[in-house]
Amino acid sequence: MPILVSASRSLIVLLVSGGLLAACGKEDSASLVTEAKAKLAAGDVKSAMIHLKNAVAEDDKNAEARFELGKLYLDQGNLAGAEKEFRRAREAGYPASSVNPMIARALLELREFQRLLDELPAPADNDPEAATLQSLRA
Repeated sequence: MPILVSASRSLIVLLVSGGLLAACGKEDSASLVTEAKAKLAAGDVKSAMIHLKNAVAEDDKNAEARFELGKLYLDQGNLAGAEKEFRRAREAGYPASSVNPMIARALLELREFQRLLDELPAPADNDPEAATLQSLRA
């Protein structure tokens, strides 16, 4: 009987240790976004992209990760991907006043002029982002 108890304890310790190690190796979505911004500031676009994709995989409702990923896609010419990420960022709660001008840029570069006019309302306020959207709609 003591061998069985000892084996059970060893198994429990092993399972708990393995679970803790797995949890330690996994970063949360917010820290991945922070790390991506640091990589981007250092000029490492490829690593930033990987971190942002991992952040979205970790938490698909992370609006900031989606917005930053959309900006990277836009910079790299992946216009359809940028538009998709900006829309998902807005759906996840990122401010429309920041997202809509970015969607407008993507649609403009995609030459989707009618969609730009139909899908993005004219801004009512006078903040700088609204002015950007208004100029893109013109």
